[in-house]
Amino acid sequence: MDLEEYLNNLPRFPKDLSLNNVREALKSLDLINLPFECIHIAGTKGKGSTSAMIANILQSASYSTGLFISPHLTDIKERISVNGENISKEAFEYCFREINKPLSFFETLFVMALLYFRYKGVQIAVLETGLGGRFDATNVIEKPLISILTTIGLDHLEVLGDTIEKIAFEKAGIIKANSPTISAPQKENVEKIIAEKATSLNSPLFVVGKDYNLVREESADLTGERFSIHSKVTGNDYKDLKVSMLGYHQVINASLSVAAFELLNKEGLNISVESLREGLIKAKIRGRFEIITFNERIIILDIAHNPDSAKAFHDTFREKFKNEKAIFVFAALKNKLVKEIFSEISDISEFFVFTELYSVDSYSTEELRLILSEVDISKEAIEIKDKNEAFIYALINSKKNDIICITGSSYLVGEIISWMESDKRNGGEKWIFQPYNHI
Repeated sequence: MDLEEYLNNLPRFPKDLSLNNVREALKSLDLINLPFECIHIAGTKGKGSTSAMIANILQSASYSTGLFISPHLTDIKERISVNGENISKEAFEYCFREINKPLSFFETLFVMALLYFRYKGVQIAVLETGLGGRFDATNVIEKPLISILTTIGLDHLEVLGDTIEKIAFEKAGIIKANSPTISAPQKENVEKIIAEKATSLNSPLFVVGKDYNLVREESADLTGERFSIHSKVTGNDYKDLKVSMLGYHQVINASLSVAAFELLNKEGLNISVESLREGLIKAKIRGRFEIITFNERIIILDIAHNPDSAKAFHDTFREKFKNEKAIFVFAALKNKLVKEIFSEISDISEFFVFTELYSVDSYSTEELRLILSEVDISKEAIEIKDKNEAFIYALINSKKNDIICITGSSYLVGEIISWMESDKRNGGEKWIFQPYNHI
């Protein structure tokens, strides 16, 4: 059994939610007092993108930067990187061998990340929660430079609670005493929970949309988004900023990054506006409304796996492709609100090709078809259990310049990307695999 297989067989998250196991592991490795600063990020939607933006801003300012993310798409080593380079196989195995305490899957990877960051001498680590916040392994960080809350919505109900208020309470658990917090615009009830938590801990709270006013330039450009921000905190204006990811939700994530830029400079860092601009443009993350051409079709890869992400996908699709429709290749985990996801995307679908995820607890194709019928009985659905065959079916049953969307799960997107790239490496001339920039 190789290391990745071994890790995948570990419990995903610990039964003991006290975080004592992680603390004991860090203590045994002399990592209780970290030799680097941390930025801590939680939320339902936008964690990965925001983490990537902030990490790239720091790198552009010449700070050695560690990045810990969850989940990965094609390679488990994506979760741990320094200055944009994933941890090597050798370092990954070495860090694992250093751990002498039994931990869950996520706890193990988190401790490995901290070990690697110390080994590489990083100055700042950007840490993304895996699930929730209050009981997340990353929440052993007691004094982050900044805590950031991206958009909070309904997801992981079986773990975090069955209401958005309960979920918000868990996510707000990353707020720390006397350490500043930045929040995306939230629903009123969520905003109240965050504000109360911040006040109780004397955490200065800054909210995009209130403390940072943003103006987005709407366009059909498929290379990114342009926007401007006025900071009520400093009085500064940041005009004509660009982020190389698509959708209004990415402008929100970029605005969080601008707020972080200001607060980090207040904390004593030296990040220029030029580094801010460069970092936003350089930041890219796969599977977030990622558009490529493949066999003369337009392929959109997006891990949208909850209602808020599905709505963001829908709105971005409508803005960029107007009244066109797409073929959806779709799979989802059993713990996802699939009915609500279908309600968001059904009107932009030509038809669905349902498939299954074998290594995790997946909806069957039959179950997906039944749920779709509750939302839109007129919508055609094809059932193909094998993921690659499902994608091939979509290719065969589409024509040149048609749009095919791969969505519903990070597992599905990652495995389809792996298959496409493997096929490309095998030299098939029929595959064209490049960014799609045509307007």
